[in-house]
Amino acid sequence: MRFLLVFLLFLSPLFSFDRTLLFRNLEHHYIETMGDSSKVDWTGGYVFASARLDLERIDPLDRQAPGSITEARIAARERAREMASLALMKAIGSLPYDSSRTIQSMRKKDLDLARRLDGIKDHFLIKSSRTGEGYVSLELALPFVGPDGLLRALRPRFREPVPEAQVETLTDDISGIIVDTTLTENFRPALLPVLYNEAGLKIYSAEQAGNCLIRRGVAAYYSSLEQARRDLRAGRKPYTFYAIATNGSSDAVVSARDATFLTSASGRRNLRACRVIFVVKRPPSF
Repeated sequence: MRFLLVFLLFLSPLFSFDRTLLFRNLEHHYIETMGDSSKVDWTGGYVFASARLDLERIDPLDRQAPGSITEARIAARERAREMASLALMKAIGSLPYDSSRTIQSMRKKDLDLARRLDGIKDHFLIKSSRTGEGYVSLELALPFVGPDGLLRALRPRFREPVPEAQVETLTDDISGIIVDTTLTENFRPALLPVLYNEAGLKIYSAEQAGNCLIRRGVAAYYSSLEQARRDLRAGRKPYTFYAIATNGSSDAVVSARDATFLTSASGRRNLRACRVIFVVKRPPSF
């Protein structure tokens, strides 16, 4: 029994999870500033907000002072968490749900969605916490994916099939799909983007994604094609093409040729697996 305990203690560091890996802000990530204290990382897949409180100076030798420095820091951290939580809820409401609606606008119309979002703050994670000379700061974050992620609350009620190409023109097996939107105007990320063909037929959306929606999200976003190709979602042999237009701010239109490829057997398999990446121009606030 003692040997087993020693063995488990030896292995525990190997299985420990470094939460900072989830929230690393790499240079190539597509990050938008949403306000004075909140941002969204469309590449990493999370939204976060921060709060900072200055501490009143307490003289440890003053017996008349209201409480200790430690008590003041604890109270400040609790208040900072409340402020960060309110800022994060506001940022979540401002997130683009799709090309024309925000989460807040959807919440006002959909009571079921509103109920699912009510408990979302229970799943906020601490991104960072700092106590400095005279201040306390805290960052809270909510991932998009995972069992407690934002997309679980936003998942569609109904499924739609991916249309099938009448002729199989894509004979090679592909490992992912990269849509370069940098030649279009005003394309910006959304939680539930859509791909259309030139005739206006929906090729890919949250309703057409498989069970991967909660695990991966509808798509990932990068500001660099080179970095997009390095994403595991793209695989070793991604099919890469340019979008020819936008249909709203977050829906991309693809050419007839590319639409035929995407609706081939290999294309549909990757769409249903959410192996889709958008390359987007850097946001002005980056």
